[in-house]
Order: sequence, then structure tokens, then C-alpha cells
Amino acid sequence: MASHILAETQPGVARTIARAFAASATLREAMLRMLEGLGPQLGFVAGLYWERDAAADVLRFVMIWRAPEIIIPDFEAASRARVFRRGEGLPGRVWERGKWTVIPDLSTDTNFPRRDSGLRDQLRSAVAFPIGDGVLEFFQREGTLDEHQLEETAQLLAAHLEEFLRRAAALEAERISEARRAAILEAALDSVVSMDAAGRVTDWNAAAERMFGWSREEALGREMAELIVPPSLRENHRRGLARYVKTRQSALLNRRMELLGMRKDGSEFPVELTIARIPIEGTLAFTGYLRDLTERRRAEAESREREAFRERFIGILGHDLRSPIQAILGSTYQLKKAALSETERRSLARIGTSAQRMSRMIDDLLDLTRGRLGGGIPVSPRTMDLAQTAAQVIEETRAAHPGREIVLEVQGEASGQWDPDRMEQLLSNLTVNAAVHGAPNKPVRIGIAATADHVEIAVHNEGAPIPEGDRERIFDPFRRAAPEAGKGLGLGLYIAREIARAHDGELSLDSSAEQGTTFRVLLPRVR
Repeated sequence: MASHILAETQPGVARTIARAFAASATLREAMLRMLEGLGPQLGFVAGLYWERDAAADVLRFVMIWRAPEIIIPDFEAASRARVFRRGEGLPGRVWERGKWTVIPDLSTDTNFPRRDSGLRDQLRSAVAFPIGDGVLEFFQREGTLDEHQLEETAQLLAAHLEEFLRRAAALEAERISEARRAAILEAALDSVVSMDAAGRVTDWNAAAERMFGWSREEALGREMAELIVPPSLRENHRRGLARYVKTRQSALLNRRMELLGMRKDGSEFPVELTIARIPIEGTLAFTGYLRDLTERRRAEAESREREAFRERFIGILGHDLRSPIQAILGSTYQLKKAALSETERRSLARIGTSAQRMSRMIDDLLDLTRGRLGGGIPVSPRTMDLAQTAAQVIEETRAAHPGREIVLEVQGEASGQWDPDRMEQLLSNLTVNAAVHGAPNKPVRIGIAATADHVEIAVHNEGAPIPEGDRERIFDPFRRAAPEAGKGLGLGLYIAREIARAHDGELSLDSSAEQGTTFRVLLPRVR
């Protein structure tokens, strides 16, 4: 309001100040216009602009204006060579107080370090105005200063300066934001493409150039559908855009979609696309984020092909080996009835033992195939007692590992609904693993602890701990803790975990040098 009232009393000064700020992008540019405009209007012969050096906290000379035919060499040289601290000289006083200050007579002012050079150049009076972190300074050679006019000028300067600084701060923030956005877009690995309501490209980052083959210059202003949408999809794209422009409704915004994109050479490739509306008031604009799925699709296809081959191979191997193994086992059973020498009987026993081990390997391979093909290992739960099954497994393991101490400890009633054959397989795999890998002079301990809802099986052995990095991978197929220690395929722990999971349970592992190694199976009593 004050600036409007003052504009009526000093219309020329008000217009000069307003135009200087409105036409300038920087404060220095505005101050140059101010010196050149206000100086003549207010009857000054020279003017200077001082600006704060933030690092040194002083005012430094920035620029000077002189009226035509005015020469002030001594004063100009003295000014260019000076810096002012707060309270020092006319600029320093105005900077410190934040208020305009007038010197009616330079010859009598005791705080004007450039007085001698100013008097030599016939300067007689001065006035200075605060300009943010700077000072605007004017000089006269003759006449008196109209302090009422100067007060009005100071108020106009302050009012327009505040608005200018607010606008400059907003523009600078916008510039920084735009620079940051541009840097992010250029550094983005994904393609970022923006378009307006007509479908024309308004932004196109470096990743989009690499992905689609069109340069930014080629893409800007073109219809996006012609550049990256395959011909078979273009009409759907255009209809969808037109429908959104009309209704402001779309089921595609802010959703990930997989569809086909098109390169400059016309080749099509799979992309992942997310479309977002840009929040610009009064207009419609959209940004699409695109990722090339070619390599991912290729890797997925190769992985599926490898896995399918592996599962087919294992499945066929398991089934096709069953017949000859069963024939060998049947023949050994028949030969046991024949009259054989001791040497022949030992050879027959080795054949039978080897055939049984091969049969177990085939069973493991089939279990692996079932687990990998989906659905997990099949089970047929019925009422059974885990303690009885554990005792049976211990006897069989002792027979296979003579002299190995295996201890069973049971707490509570250990019956529940589980598959007896699978529980025997699980216990056997864990017990044999402990007997093979545990310290030979320390017992293997099998603990069964029962609660109302669950039964926990803990198989423990002393010895070197399983390295921390191997504790999860040890449950992977075809993996052994020590390759030379076992004669199987390395499927025992994998199958044990799958059996536990088939009963809605879980198999976990604890291993340390102090406590040894313990495999724990937690099973619900009723599945």
C-alpha cells in the first residue's frame, strides 16, 4: 500500500525503481539500472554499488555510474581500492544500521575515509540506501538534498526489493529443482519419457535414447505413439489417452504393466511400463517409466529350460534305473537260497548292499524331483510313535557304524499324526549325518521333547562347527558338509527339510565350536 501512495507523489522515481527490478534477473543487474535511472532523476552526478563479501564479512566495490561529462578519477580510484567493515564510512554505517543515511556536507563528516579524494573531485554531499546485503550510494556536487524525497525513495526501494528478492528466491529454487530433476533423469537407468495431453513428447532422457534409438532432438514434439508404440497397439494407446482427457479416469495410471515397445529400427521388445500424471495445474501431462525386459526374459527362459531339462533327466534316471536295480535285488534274494561258498556269499552280500544303496539313491532322486516339480514330497499321515521309530533308526545306524555311540532321550508322550516311512527317513538322514560328520569319540544324541501341540526332535553331535556361510546352503540339493565323508548324493538334509515341511513343520540348524551341531525338527502333532 505504501509503495502505491509513494508512486503517486514520485511517479518517475517509482517507475524507475519498478522497471529496474522487473527487468532484471539478478540484483546486480537491477542495481546497474537503478544507478543509471535514479541518478539523473534525483540530481546526482555519481553513484556506486557495494556488495557484501560473505567470506571476509566486508563490503566490496561492485560498480560505478557517472553522469555525462563528470570525471572523478581520484574518488573512483579510492573507492575501487576500499573495503568497508560494519560502521565504517558511509556504506559501513548504512550496512550496520539497515537504514538510509545522508551526509549533507562531506567536508565536515568525520567518518568518511574517502573525504579528501571526494573533495578534490568536487563532491559535496552524499546519501546511501540499504539494499539487502549491499549498499547503494549517490553523490551531489551542488544543491541541497531533499530528505523527504529521499525517505520516500528509500521506502520504494525497500518495498520493491522485498518483492524482487522473494521472486529471485523462488526462481532460484525452481532453477535448482529443475537442475536436480534433469540430473536425476539423465542418470536414471530406466527410460523416462513425458508427453502432453495431445500425446506429444515433452521430455526424453538419455536412457530413452539408448533404449529406443531416437535422440532427444528427434523425439521432442513428435507423437509418442509413432516413436515407441508398435503399430498393432497404437490405436488402443490413442483411444485410451483420448478417453482419459475426456473423463479423467484410467485404470492404467500408477500401475506396473508388461507390454511391447518398439525401437527406431522397428524391432519390438518387452518392456515394463509405469505411467504417472504430472501434477501441473491447468494442464494434462504424463510421465512414463520404462524398463527393457529383454535380458530378464532371456535369463528366465534359459533358467526354465535348464530346470526342465534337469528335472526330466532326474525323473527319467530315477524311473529307468528302478527296474534293473529291482532285478538285481530279486536275484540276490534267490541266490541266498543256493549252496554257495563263503567267498561267494560275501560277494553276494556286497552286491545286495550296493544294490540297496543304489535303490536309496534312486528314491532320493525321485523325492528331489517331486519336491522341485511342485507340491512337495507326498506324505500319508497316520498315528505313530516317534520314540519307537527313533529307536529303530538308532539300531540300524549302529549296525552300519559299529562302535558308534548313539543316545536317545525322550521327554513326554511322542505320538502324533505323521507319515511313518517319511519320519523314519527323516530321522535316518539326520542320524547318519551326525554319525558321519560328528567327532568319532563323542556320542550322537537324539532328543525328543513333546508338548501338547508339538514335538521337537533334536539330533546333536560334537565336532567342528559348520561354517556360518554354509549353514543355509547345506540344505541345498547335492551338497555335503565334507565331500569325502559321504557316499550318497548329498540329498539327505534337503529331503529331511522337505519331509518336515510336508508335515507343516520346519528343520533348523545351530552350530558352534562350543555347543557342537544340532539339527532341530519342530512338528505339529496333528497336520
